[in-house]
Amino acid sequence: MSAVKLGFVKPKDKKGNEVRGLWKRGEVFYGQIRVTNPTTGKRRPQKFKLGHEVTTVPQARTALAGLRAKERSGELRGGGSVPTFGDYREHYLRNAAKASHSMDNERCFLREWETYFGADMRLDKITEPAIREFLTRLRTQTSERTGQVLSAHSRNVRLYALRSMLKMAYEDRRIPRFPFMGIKKEKHTPQKKDTPAAADIERYVAAILILRRNRSGLREPEGRWGRVLPNRHDCHPIVTVHWDPY
Repeated sequence: MSAVKLGFVKPKDKKGNEVRGLWKRGEVFYGQIRVTNPTTGKRRPQKFKLGHEVTTVPQARTALAGLRAKERSGELRGGGSVPTFGDYREHYLRNAAKASHSMDNERCFLREWETYFGADMRLDKITEPAIREFLTRLRTQTSERTGQVLSAHSRNVRLYALRSMLKMAYEDRRIPRFPFMGIKKEKHTPQKKDTPAAADIERYVAAILILRRNRSGLREPEGRWGRVLPNRHDCHPIVTVHWDPY
């Protein structure tokens, strides 16, 4: 004679109400939560056995809350927990194989993103709409260097920094999906810049050599003062030198 197959039933609280997210089969409690597939990034409901030590509805509710916390941290998906923005930013800056000046810029840009998202945000919670909202804010942000609204190029380089970090996290299987599939760079028309005269370039080179010897100020032998001005990005500027007549 075959054994009777037990089905799932809904447990009830003291008031006789069914408890959301809890199931029971025989004497064993199960918790049902929505989990994220690490390959597809899609979420679906799944039941988890809560253990034989869970014998009452209050205990089952506590265990269910623990399951939900593990899902939020990524522990139910394998490969360890999903890192926070702050932790993975440090990992990325230590391991990205890029030129030092590029990393200096990205370090600053990622700090802006961290301020927006929060250092404790899990990377899998970063969504395309949230990224677009930050880019919308940047369109009204004023550059400290120029006093003008950030250009499309300035917004793009900030976007590239986040994209590069999240791409590394995706390839490391730390996040289930890459939230950049529908985001593209903005069109940018670079402004034409005048090429300095040869004599000016020679003075610039001389000024940089002086700068290396004296970080606190610049003085040309003939008596002119040099002022170090930032160029390109507000975060980590490339140094240029402007000479003023006395």
